[in-house]
Amino acid sequence: MNENKKVKMTIKIDQNVKEKINKYKNYGYNPEEIITMGIILLEDSKNFELLLGNRKLEEKTTKEMIKLKKSIEKLNKRIDKIKYDNNTCKVQEIIRQITEDEIIPREQIVHYCHVKPEKLEKEYFEKISEDTGIPVDIIMNELVNKYTLTYLEDLNMWVGELK
Repeated sequence: MNENKKVKMTIKIDQNVKEKINKYKNYGYNPEEIITMGIILLEDSKNFELLLGNRKLEEKTTKEMIKLKKSIEKLNKRIDKIKYDNNTCKVQEIIRQITEDEIIPREQIVHYCHVKPEKLEKEYFEKISEDTGIPVDIIMNELVNKYTLTYLEDLNMWVGELK
């Protein structure tokens, strides 16, 4: 019940510390209060140092994770470049990915919602080209060969200068 039970303790302190305690005693502080405040500040500073150390560790970990992510992206690009025997296989894989990621969902939106989806712009194909190394015109030609120009326009997809 009585958590704050007072106990008597004798400590030895330097003369200059005693003078400081006496100075604060003149301002109305008890020596016990001064020592208690000092202990609390010491504990708080230790907690702050611990939190600061954790923050630095967190920042370091975040930086390492960003580096790792960039490294994985570079590795995936290199793997993509050597993954296929020739560019024809690579183009077919790109067309398959575009079909799964864009064409099928767009077909469903047009069919079920009777609305044209948001226009798929040139930047989408440029990003694919940049990631795979296959020129945009080759990707677009393959798409048009597979789906026809009119069909792609109906799905609101950019078809470039192929018109």
